[in-house]
Amino acid sequence: MKPIHLQVSVTLEEQAANTLVELIRRAVTTEVGCTSQNVARNALFAGQKPPEDRRLLVDTTQVAKLLKVCEKTVWRMQTTGEMPMPIRIGRAVRWSYEEIKAWVDAGCPKAEEWERRWQR
Repeated sequence: MKPIHLQVSVTLEEQAANTLVELIRRAVTTEVGCTSQNVARNALFAGQKPPEDRRLLVDTTQVAKLLKVCEKTVWRMQTTGEMPMPIRIGRAVRWSYEEIKAWVDAGCPKAEEWERRWQR
């Protein structure tokens, strides 16, 4: 989705301004495909593309780059339980960057063992 930048100047009484702010907040957080994760990421990086090493969620391509393996290997590892389970958002498959980093730092244990450690 291509972002649209809009700048408007309006003079309102305080109650009307508060109502408008609340309406905009609801519209932004309930927009189709807009999750709290996206809102947090946009707030954190001011709507700009976050640096590669600071993304909140990473896709298969990015996980493969982080692990220095091919995407096919990531899929195999995921289906055989060799790595943390992904997060599914509709048809999208993503992993938490922080979890993948922690998993690697822990020595890449099998998913079953990792889930026990990560849940603590």
